[in-house]
Amino acid sequence: METSRIKVKASGVEYTDKLQVYLEAKLVQIDKLVPNGASEAIYEVELGKATNHHKSGLIYRAEINLSYGSVLHRAEATETTIIRAIDAVKEEIKTELRKGRSKKKEIARKGARVIKKIIRGG
Repeated sequence: METSRIKVKASGVEYTDKLQVYLEAKLVQIDKLVPNGASEAIYEVELGKATNHHKSGLIYRAEINLSYGSVLHRAEATETTIIRAIDAVKEEIKTELRKGRSKKKEIARKGARVIKKIIRGG
């Protein structure tokens, strides 16, 4: 995956090489669900702490904005560790992409039903 397509902003979290490799591995999994014609997909990732005055609990957050063409998908997750937050936001954005895919299929099927009804004379 091209790193020029990934923009990362880390606030309150140290963005290490290990974290970068982990994040890119998760983005590759997301990239498999992006439509084929969207090779110019841009990932804007924000990692950080949701709050600075808490020591435990859901304090780490991850956010992904995925844009290609005129389409924008957004997901956000808050977890106990930054790794868990990345995993949660990955699953959320994958769900978002699957929803869009199934919507398109349903619209195509609906159109096919209408055409079939017209052809049969109904």
